[in-house]
Amino acid sequence: SSEGNYVSETEPEAPNPVVPQESPAAEALGSQSEEQNVPQETSELAQLGKTMKDVREIMKDIQVTMRSTHDTTTESKGVLTTMSRMLKLIQGQQCSVAAMDKYYHIYKNPVNEEGVSALEYGLPQLRYGYYQDGYRYSISHTHNIMVRYLKFFGIGTHLIEGGEQPKLINGKYGDAEKLLLEAIGVGPYH
Repeated sequence: SSEGNYVSETEPEAPNPVVPQESPAAEALGSQSEEQNVPQETSELAQLGKTMKDVREIMKDIQVTMRSTHDTTTESKGVLTTMSRMLKLIQGQQCSVAAMDKYYHIYKNPVNEEGVSALEYGLPQLRYGYYQDGYRYSISHTHNIMVRYLKFFGIGTHLIEGGEQPKLINGKYGDAEKLLLEAIGVGPYH
């Protein structure tokens, strides 16, 4: 055989498969096609890099927008808090007045620090009077209502005794009256 293998004289020689070999020109073309793949891969990497850069820029824009939104929200909260406070002050200063000879009865639905009105709290309007004969203000309510008003404003705990059935300590009505008048912005005319 042409390859040095034993060949029988009676049997024909088996065909020898030939592996095609590329010519130098074909090898040059093959390397060119690989080189064409490399730039394509490089182009894809460049595109991916550009996309990542764009994503980073978008994320930065989102962060700036979020900071701006947070700042706007914080400013809006401040404005709304101020407006709420002003409305509470306006509501807390409204009253009705009934004039009689030398004295005036004033009826008021005061508002506490939480913005809750006395009527919402279950209290009657605060009734107090101005008396010209002594130039003073005084409150005309029962001891029980005085205690409830003290609790409503969160003041005068030292004037209250008892746990479940709180009541005004004997002899402390005048002190409770002064505290309540101060709480509604009247006084010290006593």
